[in-house]
Amino acid sequence: MPDVLPGSVQENLITMLCFDDANCSLISTSMPLEYFEGVYQEIASRAYLYIEKYKTAPKDHIADELADLLDEKNKQNVIYDRVLKSIYRLNEGGGLTTKYVMDSAQRFMKAQKLKHGLIDSHELVLKGDDDSLLEAERIISDALTPDDNLFDPGIWLNDYSRSLAFLDAPAEAFQTGIPAFDRVGVTPRRGELFLFAALPSRGKSWSLIHFGLMARLQGRNVCHITLEMSDDSVSKRYAKALFQIAERRGNITTTSFEMELVKKREKFKDLSFLVTKSRDVLNFEDAGIRTKLIDKMKKQKHRIGNLVIKQFPSGNLTMAQLTTFLDFLERQNKFIPDIILLDYIDLMKVGSDRRESIGNNTIALRGMAVERNVALVTATQINRAGMNDEVSLITSEYLAEDFSKVMTADTLITYNQTNEEKKLGLARLWVDKSRNDEDKFTVAISQHYPTGQFIVDSMRMRNQSRWEKVIEENAEDD
Repeated sequence: MPDVLPGSVQENLITMLCFDDANCSLISTSMPLEYFEGVYQEIASRAYLYIEKYKTAPKDHIADELADLLDEKNKQNVIYDRVLKSIYRLNEGGGLTTKYVMDSAQRFMKAQKLKHGLIDSHELVLKGDDDSLLEAERIISDALTPDDNLFDPGIWLNDYSRSLAFLDAPAEAFQTGIPAFDRVGVTPRRGELFLFAALPSRGKSWSLIHFGLMARLQGRNVCHITLEMSDDSVSKRYAKALFQIAERRGNITTTSFEMELVKKREKFKDLSFLVTKSRDVLNFEDAGIRTKLIDKMKKQKHRIGNLVIKQFPSGNLTMAQLTTFLDFLERQNKFIPDIILLDYIDLMKVGSDRRESIGNNTIALRGMAVERNVALVTATQINRAGMNDEVSLITSEYLAEDFSKVMTADTLITYNQTNEEKKLGLARLWVDKSRNDEDKFTVAISQHYPTGQFIVDSMRMRNQSRWEKVIEENAEDD
């Protein structure tokens, strides 16, 4: 047994644990007992039991709690006696500063957490099966996640400099380009998880590209993770969306909304009729399209820079791998994203219990948003019940797999589209959940996927019957 180092981190913690009524409970509930080593662990275990029972530090009673260990019959009694005298000396000397001990405890916990994580993951790696490897990655990822605010008491409401700090630095929102959303804060935000839900092949990937492009146009650093399409396909879609490029020659037709004042006093407008416009656009069949695109990209370099697209195989990405990749971007490329787009969460790697794994991944993604202070936007599938043609409005109850996705997400938008609306290039976005402001309302949008336009025009729906009437009239004309 090595000599005890007076004033070591463990010794300081044991001293506060035994003598500091104000902080003993915080230490005992926050510091896992296994993080202590050697004789310190046994002393801490006795102190923990005392604090749990009496709700106060043991103080001089710690000697009574250690009586059997201090007995001469115990071979290590000299070491326990030495530690006990040392913590008495530290307490009587009054040399311990709470902030210093807590700061050093934070570093100590980080080191111990990593150490135990490596040990536990090593045993799982040796097993070699898929579930064990997945659990090993989760443990390592968790071990690398700091608990920086563990000993922070939080915000005292009467500490006006902190409790009113939100007035100086409101949560940073990323505009969506949809006025009805942007006005009420239905947007991606730093430290939050923004979830977009849709039926298969109904716009999940296009929606993420739209949010990424809007963030880039606002000067934000964008990291687009694709698990469904190749990185080349995603790059092509960004080019289409940014420059409105069609696949082949020919005029394209887009739809916008003509609004009329419905109530003079409230001054809100609603849909009067649809306006279609036909025009010629750049297309990928044009001669010299590469040169034309390079020229356009050079002119827009301030808009398209700082946007990185990374492909991972479908069903293989783990949280540990995503964390490692983001760390790599920061170290090697000095690139720290403001917004992360993940296409999409259901295609991440899962264990034997798919539903539980997806729920855990959702929680971990939101944790990543908070830890890295980024906006995290992802998509999810609608379940079989939501594929019924009779379902005109998809709500949270139709989300596939684990419903905890809904509980974890800060914002949930669902994509709704009837066959008639699809023919007209229209859809409806239902705000099912918004933690920040108003929700439970619908925004109608017109789209043009052939040129990459997830949004051509938008309006907040005030009257469902009016909308249905206009759709019916235009469907008849078609």
